[in-house]
Amino acid sequence: MGIPNRLGTALVAATALLTPTVAAAKDETAHVLQPSTPWNLEYGLESCTLSRNFGEGDATLSLYLTQTHPEAGFDLKIAGTSLGKPRRAFGTTLRLGEQEERKFKDTVWIAEADDGRPVLLLGPTSFAGQDPDAKDLPPGPEADPKSIERVAFDVPKAGAFVLETGAMDAPMTAMKTCEDDLVKTWGFDPAQVASLSQEPTPLTNIATWISPNTYPDEQRRNREGAILDFRIIVNTEGRAENCVIQNSVGDDVFIASACRELMLNARFSPALDASGQPVRALWFKRVRYQS
Repeated sequence: MGIPNRLGTALVAATALLTPTVAAAKDETAHVLQPSTPWNLEYGLESCTLSRNFGEGDATLSLYLTQTHPEAGFDLKIAGTSLGKPRRAFGTTLRLGEQEERKFKDTVWIAEADDGRPVLLLGPTSFAGQDPDAKDLPPGPEADPKSIERVAFDVPKAGAFVLETGAMDAPMTAMKTCEDDLVKTWGFDPAQVASLSQEPTPLTNIATWISPNTYPDEQRRNREGAILDFRIIVNTEGRAENCVIQNSVGDDVFIASACRELMLNARFSPALDASGQPVRALWFKRVRYQS
């Protein structure tokens, strides 16, 4: 699993980030880890990633929050040797701050990161309390990031963990600045993107856009899967004029055909600006290959 190519790397400098509130875990058996590094914000070509280490030595866990497009959600990953061996399609729970526990149903993977450590792929979530298994993040009020001071999760056979993040308002503000800069590098105005009266809307079933026949034979036999995040530019006629794979987990062989199929089969009702006129716009989606 690669970390995005850098346009630049910046430390999120704020005293509040370096001295998070320390609170006892509700589960006394959980591994409670304090920060061991400041927050880091990485400006990638296709994403913005907040990261921070917790704990020391072999017990160190690295938390990654990645956004590939200007919406409320983010991709949550946690890397560390204490998570156990790579495996896929199992369930877990997640709690952000004092919110209700969220259950992931057989959608969680542990892959191997480029540095060889196991990495827990929790997938898309947000500070709102929606079901993380939903295919799209439904609209809803976001919790104040200042109220999110810890991330708690469990991994079968590895145990329960609590990462004492401290208030998340300052790092998420920095993330928003990175997102806006990212949209500009793609040739769009962040203010216009935010003011669209209608996003590009698929006219056909998205599941039919990528044929099952494109699943590589060897990977199917070995029950190997992949996760691809992609970005499409939709023109004013509702056709895809550009496709970019923003992030991938799994063998690169899956990447070759994905954008070709999407460019050929994707059909949209175009985006509308604030006055109701068709405009070019960005559209984002995740494809999961699983046999």
